[in-house]
Amino acid sequence: MDDLNVLLRERNGYDSNALWIIKSCSYCDRGMFATRDIRAGELVFKDRPTVVGPKVSEMAPGCAVCMTGDLPLIACSKLCALPVCYGGQCENLPIHENDCKLLRQLAGDVSIDNTYWSPQLFKSLALLRCINMPQKERNIVRLLHTHKGKQTMIQINWLKNALPNGLSDEDEKWLLHCCGVLNGLAFEIPETNEESKKKRLHGLYPLAGMMNHSCSPNTERLFTTEDEVPMMSVVATVDIAKDTEITTAYCPLLWSTPTRRKFLFITKEFLCYCPRCQDSTVKFHLLYSKLYKIL
Repeated sequence: MDDLNVLLRERNGYDSNALWIIKSCSYCDRGMFATRDIRAGELVFKDRPTVVGPKVSEMAPGCAVCMTGDLPLIACSKLCALPVCYGGQCENLPIHENDCKLLRQLAGDVSIDNTYWSPQLFKSLALLRCINMPQKERNIVRLLHTHKGKQTMIQINWLKNALPNGLSDEDEKWLLHCCGVLNGLAFEIPETNEESKKKRLHGLYPLAGMMNHSCSPNTERLFTTEDEVPMMSVVATVDIAKDTEITTAYCPLLWSTPTRRKFLFITKEFLCYCPRCQDSTVKFHLLYSKLYKIL
């Protein structure tokens, strides 16, 4: 736990006076706790993403560079099999260079028709980018909780099937861990421009991922763009006393208790027993038990 605290502080530029600390908690491996009293409206921390990419549930593909569907899509002319906007402007931007180079390396000597682009590769962009993750980031991600659900292997197989030569054993082992981390800890990045046609994105925020869920959280997440990076700011919504756990919400708070609990069980692999879910006015505990056994 000490190593994780040191790595997260160094990564985000915090010292020992940070308002948070990661330590063991009573109901799971670890959580984030306040190191002093925090006032409502006070910034608890800022976090930048390790990787960002389209959500796996995004139905229609978009440009792998600008993430929109404003223009017709064509395959990148450099044979990486990613969809880009017609006209060539996006595929020549520096942000595309790393993705394009990596995919051409993974393809090896296998020739790909330049009329082909893969929707699976578009959906797998966040996972693919984990291969290029710097070593310091890898050291942190290795310490994060990973899900073992069947969806993880499905996503890995999507990626393997989309690559002419599949994945090396080393890359597959690493991506299996990263996929489980993304499924459990990635946050959706909201689009602030209502007129934008950008595809839904999610990002892995390692520090924010240390917060456990509550259906009555004491923080909210705010997003701003800094140097084209979607930064997350976590702000206290109520006064948080020293040594109190700092929590966030993994699902919409206006959902009903049955809907929230089912969603969390299926997508995050836990059954929520926060105070709100244990409200004595909710009479569905037996129903949940039967339902989850069926699922």
